[in-house]
Amino acid sequence: MLLRNSRSHSENQEENRGNHVAPAILAAVLVGLGTGTKYPVAILAVPLVAVMLFAPSGQKAGTRVNLAVRATLTVIIVFFLTTPFAILDFGKFLTDVRTIGWHVRTGHIGME
Repeated sequence: MLLRNSRSHSENQEENRGNHVAPAILAAVLVGLGTGTKYPVAILAVPLVAVMLFAPSGQKAGTRVNLAVRATLTVIIVFFLTTPFAILDFGKFLTDVRTIGWHVRTGHIGME
């Protein structure tokens, strides 16, 4: 029993390296869902990708980039699954995004 449960520190580290994928993809799914609800949530993709690229994790640079790309694609796919009109009527989607941008810049009436 003792031999079976005694694993080297390097084996445990190697196993834990793969544990970054599921939380990263889950975070990307949540950002995609949030963006489908409110477009400004898309800004959360920036720190999400930054953490994957630059946070200390013991992963090689190529693995970090791979995970960041997978997470970014996940955000985009989930967004388009929850907001299909963004593809189906892209012109109207761009107009709506511009309107939101204008609203953010100018604010609500009476909120000066």
